[in-house]
Amino acid sequence: MDDKYLSILSDEGKAAFEAGEITYEELVEGYKTEMVRRFSKCGNFNGTFFANLNRIPEKVWKKCEPEELAELVDAFWESYSDGIAEGKRRVGCGND
Repeated sequence: MDDKYLSILSDEGKAAFEAGEITYEELVEGYKTEMVRRFSKCGNFNGTFFANLNRIPEKVWKKCEPEELAELVDAFWESYSDGIAEGKRRVGCGND
């Protein structure tokens, strides 16, 4: 097994994996999610990051590399932010 997958786990997580409480597939998915989070501009904002990550269809998730998925997450985030700014502009808010 590639140690890179285990690198994202705490000691407790490693123990859970060794005890069979975490499957190899779950470990790989967790690693991929963590890599997407690290590549994403909004990865440090858990709520925002996961709200946008969850918009990615499963078929796309499986086909794309973490760097590509991070670009999608950031594009969703930027689109939302642009929409909020445009809405505020239209109603005259936020022009301090």
